[in-house]
Amino acid sequence: MPANDRLSRLRALIHDEPSPNTVRAIQRILSDWPLDDDHALGLAYAQEHLLGLLTRMLSRSPGPSAWNALTSTLDAWPHPANLADLIPRLDLILNNWPNALRTSPEHWLNELTPHTAPPGWPLVRTLRLPSAWNERKRKTLWDSTHLHRIVELDLTRCTDFNTSDVRALSRNLKQLRALTTGPHLDTRILNPLLNPSTLPSLHALDLSNATLLTADLTALLHHPGFARISHLDLARTKIDADAMAALQDARHLDNLKTLNLAGNPLGDLGALHLSNAQRLDNLRSLDLHGCNLGVGAIDALIGGTLLTRLENLNLRQNQFGDLGAQLLIQERPIPTLRALNLSSNQIDDQTLRLLAASPGCQRLERLSLRDNLIGDDGATALALSPHLASLTLLNLRANKIGPQGLRALATSPTLRHLRHLTVRANPIGDDGVDALASATFLPALRHLDLTSTGLSDKAAQSLAKAQNLGPLTTLLLRNNNLSVTGLRALLISGSLNTLERLDLGGNAIDASAAVLLADLVRTERLRELGLRRNYLTDDDVELLARAGLDGCLESINVQRNYTRAARMKPLVDKRGLLLRWFPATR
Repeated sequence: MPANDRLSRLRALIHDEPSPNTVRAIQRILSDWPLDDDHALGLAYAQEHLLGLLTRMLSRSPGPSAWNALTSTLDAWPHPANLADLIPRLDLILNNWPNALRTSPEHWLNELTPHTAPPGWPLVRTLRLPSAWNERKRKTLWDSTHLHRIVELDLTRCTDFNTSDVRALSRNLKQLRALTTGPHLDTRILNPLLNPSTLPSLHALDLSNATLLTADLTALLHHPGFARISHLDLARTKIDADAMAALQDARHLDNLKTLNLAGNPLGDLGALHLSNAQRLDNLRSLDLHGCNLGVGAIDALIGGTLLTRLENLNLRQNQFGDLGAQLLIQERPIPTLRALNLSSNQIDDQTLRLLAASPGCQRLERLSLRDNLIGDDGATALALSPHLASLTLLNLRANKIGPQGLRALATSPTLRHLRHLTVRANPIGDDGVDALASATFLPALRHLDLTSTGLSDKAAQSLAKAQNLGPLTTLLLRNNNLSVTGLRALLISGSLNTLERLDLGGNAIDASAAVLLADLVRTERLRELGLRRNYLTDDDVELLARAGLDGCLESINVQRNYTRAARMKPLVDKRGLLLRWFPATR
């Protein structure tokens, strides 16, 4: 590529729509710049204007991909001294991000010493310790004077964290607010951890996947230091109904806002103990996914005041069925609720009609009803409900909804704010997608999951003609019967041009379709492409991978095609393409 073309391409990218993919494309241009050309010209232009692009990207696209793009850009910055003025400006933008996203790359952790840190370190807020770090290496980390900005610590992969670590980290991690211990928890560390003088700012404690005895939970909840904990995760900790009795007379629960008990065998008796807890007036989020709850548990929960102020309630995969769900909806509506998960509870259309008619759903933004017995009548009741105007996410995966139900959802004047719709594994068929494509009331839709819905090329052609669906960023068409004919219709229409993720796995995608997909892969948007279980050969996949070098593809899944890993891996490694590669012979 001539120097003028390279510079023009660089300018176009820098002033393009900001995204992690755009940043990576800029990095590739600079890294591929010929040594005999004026590399300084491109570098100077990039440095002069890259701050504006990074600022726009971080403001609009918070997420792991944007964070990884930022850290790799800082690593590649030719003159680290020039970052002194840049870092505070980036930090100001990142203040609006969740701290968990601002995780130190592992190589930054390795570069950290007691008195020195990588140039981008002031942006880090979360540490996730590698599994290979022994006690000696951890001590070096705790001794660092650069930990005063760290607010979250994840020890999930750490197998031998002990009381010595607690004493050491208390010196320089006084701002730590959230701690995740992981499955290897030594419960003897809980007492010193909760001591206010150890970590005075700690308010979120994640003990998920550890093993807690009744005595451990009792000691935890009765410790005076627990009074400052507002977020507690006890998912899959093997606590039972007897252990839950410790909640009833616990005196330090007043600040608790989030409680996760998922995956524990609580049963109806455990729910009764939970309902009888006296100091949970500030609880806003409760997760009881997979806790063996029956109708008796729902009756116990609605008998108290626990549910009245909740904003998030997860009751997925329990055993209370229609009767329990109807008790919840009719006897104890929760007007503050924003997210409700009733998946996998054998709920049918009758319950959906009650739910749709309940004024207690007016603030619902996220509703998950997957793996139930809901048919067209239930979907129609949701579509006609005057109380669901706030919904942004609706998950109806694996029910019994057909074309009529999808047509009702697509023409609902209530669901104008819906951004995420999942109807995977329903008998939708081509007629249902035709109704969806003619929708007039789904302008905000960004994520559409039509996996395993019995679609043919006719459905793809209907989607290609859609005028009123929002600009999709995710389209999942896996396990259908689409061929090059349907794909061509979608590509010609421009319906795929806004996609960041496209899954066509389990269809009839062959060499002719690969040629069409190569043009899509070259765009600056698509970053994830699923082609698992199709009819692609080595030549087809190599064509797509080479096209990915010109675009911003990060992941391509071609498992169970007619491919060989040995042929593609050298190409990916040689170019350094940010491409997760999933090859396997059929």
